[in-house]
Amino acid sequence: MGISVKDSKLAQLAGMISEWPGLVSGPADQLIDDALVLLDHLGDAAFLVQSCARLGLVDVEVVARRAEEVGHDARYRESFDVAVARALAPLPVLVELCLPLVRMGGNLLAQKTDKEEVPAAQRAIELLGGALQSVSPAPSTARATGTIVVIAKVGPTPSRYPRRSGVPARKPL
Repeated sequence: MGISVKDSKLAQLAGMISEWPGLVSGPADQLIDDALVLLDHLGDAAFLVQSCARLGLVDVEVVARRAEEVGHDARYRESFDVAVARALAPLPVLVELCLPLVRMGGNLLAQKTDKEEVPAAQRAIELLGGALQSVSPAPSTARATGTIVVIAKVGPTPSRYPRRSGVPARKPL
């Protein structure tokens, strides 16, 4: 999911990820300056469209495509201030799928179950134009432990990334 938010509100947004990563309502709605883009595969995308309609969320675009494809689409590539991911993939794979969507100066926020994945993702983070900014505890009602990994986009992502569908998961960076 990519959104545009004021940088000063990043911490507030990070705190909300553990409960509502995509369908934003109430207080989170006030943090959004521009349109919200939700990216999910076909089955869940239909649910997101229906949920947004029922919640009365406006300026929400649901994209029913694979992240590997969207990461090469000029409409989305390096265009978001923030990308948020939860329960997507191991961190090296998540970084390859999401960081190409973040503009330079933006951030990737990833909810993970533990911080042990961070060292394994360091190569991918650097290769794809990122820098580890922070790893913060983020327990949720669903689990007692968890972290929010914040990765700053400090350089462009090479045009060959993300690799074609399935490759990031089979051969993580």
